[in-house]
Amino acid sequence: MLFRIKKIILSAVIALAILLPSQIFAATLSLTPATGTYPLGTTFTTTITVTSPSEVANAVSGLITFPVDRLEVVSLGKNNSIVTYWVREPQFSNATGRIEFEGVVPNPGFSGIGKRVLVITFRPKMVGTVDLDFTEGSVLANDGQGTNILPGLLDAHDAIVPAK
Repeated sequence: MLFRIKKIILSAVIALAILLPSQIFAATLSLTPATGTYPLGTTFTTTITVTSPSEVANAVSGLITFPVDRLEVVSLGKNNSIVTYWVREPQFSNATGRIEFEGVVPNPGFSGIGKRVLVITFRPKMVGTVDLDFTEGSVLANDGQGTNILPGLLDAHDAIVPAK
């Protein structure tokens, strides 16, 4: 019985040693701020950021969806973006509720925390909670093979309240 417990514990430790570092050092693609409250009649901005603390990456892409009855995109801003070459120019559709982007950072690529990719300016259309969802995304390593180092996608939740 004691041998079986040690074997289970040893297996768990080995599994963590193998899996945990890849999650700790993996890239993330997120919206900043992740939450907020905004009055009707105003606009607000959300920044798409990429984080790759240990892997050097050289490409980032994504598709964000939003509810067209609650939000509209006013503009997309590329100023101060780490992306220097857009494979697919950032574009949006207020009819379908989609924002798409795909860009490259030439050698030596990038690494670090909270690197700016794109700024989205929204206008609320009605009061309520809004989910901004990454439905697709990738962060590719600068490893000559285009390895996707993005293990999962994060969502943002915003609240829109009436102006006082």
